[in-house]
Amino acid sequence: VVAFEPITELNHDFAANMTLNQVGNVTLVQAAVSQSEGEMLMEYSPEHSTQGKFQTAEPGLKVSGAHPLKVRTVALDNYVETEKVPDFMKIDVEGAAGFVFSGARKVLSQMRPTLFVELHGPEEQASMDKAVQEYGYKVYDTEGTPIESIVRGWHSPIICRPE
Repeated sequence: VVAFEPITELNHDFAANMTLNQVGNVTLVQAAVSQSEGEMLMEYSPEHSTQGKFQTAEPGLKVSGAHPLKVRTVALDNYVETEKVPDFMKIDVEGAAGFVFSGARKVLSQMRPTLFVELHGPEEQASMDKAVQEYGYKVYDTEGTPIESIVRGWHSPIICRPE
């Protein structure tokens, strides 16, 4: 398991929890997954720590009491060149799935992992719809029922399998 957590305090909490529970099969990376290597600004509030998001993702999604925080970013295509190839990815990035997919073109087109995606708004919904079509994925709800269109109605979470 590889987990990405860009916020220092949350990364430390995650590491402490893994130690407390004697979890040894997780690699914890202090970075956010995005379209490129570098840095981006997140809106982050310690009072709403699970709702931090990239400032430029899903503009209608607001984080109460948030302030800008610069975080390190990685692109999955670059990351998997030196690490293990994923066969399953859980993506819950508060509106920024499009950023993840932009940095995972090789992963999605060649390695074809199954995806479990939490959607947060219409911009992310649209980018996800485009990605599943581009990379030839079939979309299902958590009961296994096929979803013909991500942008018609509201579906979250979704499971995407390569066709």
